[in-house]
Amino acid sequence: MSFLLLLMLVPLLLMMLFFNVATFSFSRLGMSQEGAFLFLTASIIGSLINIPLSRRRIQVYEPRVHPFSMFFFYYPPVVREQVIYLNVGGAGLPAVLSLYLLLSGRAPLLPTLFALLVVTVVAKMMARPKPGVGIVMP
Repeated sequence: MSFLLLLMLVPLLLMMLFFNVATFSFSRLGMSQEGAFLFLTASIIGSLINIPLSRRRIQVYEPRVHPFSMFFFYYPPVVREQVIYLNVGGAGLPAVLSLYLLLSGRAPLLPTLFALLVVTVVAKMMARPKPGVGIVMP
């Protein structure tokens, strides 16, 4: 019985540890602990929200017949348009926080621009388009 209770509490304890570490990290940037917790919670909730930025029509190819198609009756859907989304929790809120830190003087300009350049180059080199998924990075 106690092992089952411990097994149920471990994910909760790990989640609390994650929130505490993240809150501490944000507080090192000058945010209050309440503000950091609010920002982290907003990021997690915002990760469920995607804002469409652009749409374009794509060419549709005929579905291929797979050798096991007689056993599995799943045919992938035919995609007729490609949509690029902005994830609020994963891109929008972190960009707003970064801009705030940069404009408030809490982040020095030259090291920030250098880090931005390095991350941009590495992400550009590693990003690969994957059909049906989008742009992925290993």
